Amino acid sequence: MERRLIEERFPVQKVNEAAKAEAPFIRIPKINNLHPWFARRICGVARVLTLSAALPDDGEAEEALKDLTGISIRKGTLPFGALYMFQPPTEKVSEIVERLTGKRPEEIIVIDPMAGGGSIPLEALRLGFRTIAADYNPVSYLILRATVEFPAKYADKGLFERTLEEAKRMIEWSREELGDLYGEDAENYIFARGVNCPHCGGLIPIVGFGTEITKKNWKRKFLEVKFDKETKCFEAKSVDRHPKEWLRKTRGGVISVECPYCGRFFALRGRGEDHAFARWFREHARTMEGIIEGFEPAGEATETLLRLHIPLVKQVGSGFVAVANDEGEIKRFAEAIRRLADEAQTSDLLDYIPTDPIPEENRWASSARNLGLTEWYMLYNPRQLYVLAKLAQYIARRATKLMKEDTEFGATVALYLTFGLDKVVNYNTIITSWDRSQTSIRDSLGGLGIRNEYCELVVTFPSRSLEWALEPNVAEKGEFQRTGGGVLPVLRALCNWFRERELGDRTTVFLADATKFSSIVGQGSLDIVNVDPPYFEQVVYSDKIEFIWSFRLEPEGRERCPTSKEERTCRPWEIKERV
Repeated sequence: MERRLIEERFPVQKVNEAAKAEAPFIRIPKINNLHPWFARRICGVARVLTLSAALPDDGEAEEALKDLTGISIRKGTLPFGALYMFQPPTEKVSEIVERLTGKRPEEIIVIDPMAGGGSIPLEALRLGFRTIAADYNPVSYLILRATVEFPAKYADKGLFERTLEEAKRMIEWSREELGDLYGEDAENYIFARGVNCPHCGGLIPIVGFGTEITKKNWKRKFLEVKFDKETKCFEAKSVDRHPKEWLRKTRGGVISVECPYCGRFFALRGRGEDHAFARWFREHARTMEGIIEGFEPAGEATETLLRLHIPLVKQVGSGFVAVANDEGEIKRFAEAIRRLADEAQTSDLLDYIPTDPIPEENRWASSARNLGLTEWYMLYNPRQLYVLAKLAQYIARRATKLMKEDTEFGATVALYLTFGLDKVVNYNTIITSWDRSQTSIRDSLGGLGIRNEYCELVVTFPSRSLEWALEPNVAEKGEFQRTGGGVLPVLRALCNWFRERELGDRTTVFLADATKFSSIVGQGSLDIVNVDPPYFEQVVYSDKIEFIWSFRLEPEGRERCPTSKEERTCRPWEIKERV
């Protein structure tokens, strides 16, 4: 058998340099920005590997590899030196591949049976090869179709342009319908968990970052909290000077705090259930359950939730404002509670709230379950849950209308909007935390280490949250090097690369078990298998992805899709092939 270029002359050093350039966060429309996934391969490397596996081992092929993949491009020509931004020259690839292999690119079949985030099949298709991709995870399946199949199929039919139009519509709708639930100038909120001293009953705001909100040289970067021992109330201020520490802790097997009202210590965190932290989560879960499953009116729940969830600080530009005593902010949060309780009873909003149980076998979410958060909706404060459910409801309704025009095309447009929502969900739970070194929110999927404080991303703030997740302005102008991680710049780049290439019929995506793949493609029918297999149970992707899967966005009139592992399958209106 003729040896391949990858076996003898693979340019390891050049590829390593390219990988180093592309791996970190850089301002290019990487496919990583489409949707969270946990092990995407570097696109430029995937391209070189695939082509070097197709070409024979000889000197001409070695030089061709460099030209066709972008390795030979002069340093400084590509943005950040990322091979991903180099578009393989279609005609030249076709001519050289056919001359050196005796096959046209469309006659060479590349398969990735565990394709995950889609780097390998995307780069195989950009080279013009016939590409087969599959994954057993239903979210990965949708990511694959959105990364590879749909841009190739619909680039010339206005996919980017229609999705841009719908994204702008959704952002405008969110501002009109949800904007009054936030302070006009608020970008992010940092919430303290409100804990009552078991000895005197005084309310204490608990955070993990102490008095310094950020390490950066920002205005009003410190938090000062003063306690009134008589009224058992506190007052919070954001100040420019470093104030006295206002919460004294002791550490050991149990973390205890000194009550600033009565001076007695009590257990804040530790093992078991007899500590303030565990009581906080149990009370939060009970109250949210009463609203969502018990259909209880806001009434007493509002008082409880305002005590548990204290909007301590909001970020305003390059500074912070303490809002725990701001009546306007408190009223806005209470209004979100009222709307959630009312609409859960009187409208179909409940259909878009993640009411499924968190599976007991989900190890990623075990720390949440151990604290009494037994259903997915309990991972949110009432405003977060209401806003996210309203956005899910909006997308489902728009999907219904879009699919009446063109079933698959309409569902495709809605899918990219859903990806934007998923990015917002990731930064809008009570399992987020505040990173004062980066002055930013730590996301939920990054790790379920539940902290003393949590954060809320303001969905309607211009250039942040939903607008950041989708980035319509950056995409419309084609200013890729301004991207901060949005969906639409990626979609535009993909559509640009596939426009007028007629590659839609060269890719197939399956929701399938890799161990049964021979029954799909047949024996001896492949040229290249390029796969990066998962790490067995070192990283349990399915556990994390259930968090994303929990929100339901079926178009109206469609059968509800279950989310438990035993029942779960891909949404029927999105299935193409499944084994």
